[in-house]
Amino acid sequence: MRYAVIDSNNYVVNIALWDGVSEWSPGPGLILIQLQEEQLVDIGWTYDEETGLFTDPNPRILQE
Repeated sequence: MRYAVIDSNNYVVNIALWDGVSEWSPGPGLILIQLQEEQLVDIGWTYDEETGLFTDPNPRILQE
């Protein structure tokens, strides 16, 4: 399973693969958010605790 590793400022600092069972910790002050298989998230994105949504701070601008 994929997990977003979130710091205290709600930034994604890493993406981890973890079985969810083995003993493992992302580190002090970091939390894990399990991602859906098709969910697009990358390092540097922000996480909104209230909505559970991730946001790309530099979204691509499509030119016509």
